[in-house]
Amino acid sequence: MSQAYLWFCSQRFIKFLRGCCMSRKNLTKEIIVNEAIALINQDGYAKFTLQALSRHLDIKAPSLYNHFKNLDEINVEVFKKLVNEYNAFKSAHIGDLRREKAIWAYANAVREYSQTYPEQFKLILLFPSLINNKEISIPVVISILMDILDQYAIGETQKYHFQRIFRSFMSGFITYERVGFFRNNDISKDESYHFAIQTFISALELEEIRNR
Repeated sequence: MSQAYLWFCSQRFIKFLRGCCMSRKNLTKEIIVNEAIALINQDGYAKFTLQALSRHLDIKAPSLYNHFKNLDEINVEVFKKLVNEYNAFKSAHIGDLRREKAIWAYANAVREYSQTYPEQFKLILLFPSLINNKEISIPVVISILMDILDQYAIGETQKYHFQRIFRSFMSGFITYERVGFFRNNDISKDESYHFAIQTFISALELEEIRNR
């Protein structure tokens, strides 16, 4: 019996088990959201539709409407779950660290998260343009970073400028790193990364001195 045939049989069996567990009676919002995230990680958000999700769950598409009105409602719940997990991931790295050490921990956590969960990270960046819901706000995403910036004696406007600069750098660097723009150079990409974070911290400290 070939390995390919055994793999095919195992996949059919897994699908059968999922179908048993995902019956209309047992289907819940939590299951749908968790499986939506699993599907997005597997195939990417570009292929994420109600039809694709129903096939993934091995159910009829109308069963989803017993729990969500449309794809946008699923997106909202997926976003909430991802952001909560993302914030928990960053918080675990930061712990009780403050100021410069907290910024380093935050930056390293963002970079690690993007490498560990690339599709989820891309989706978090895309969500503001994908959903229109008053429950979802940008402050939810930036709250931990703003808490760190609150430890610096700078104005509120400056804090928002700094968080925008920091987030723009991190998302840009991570995107360029992922697609391979930093490969063909004698200067290490990690060296550039550390230089940028340290420059950001120095600018923060300089702004703090100016405000005294």
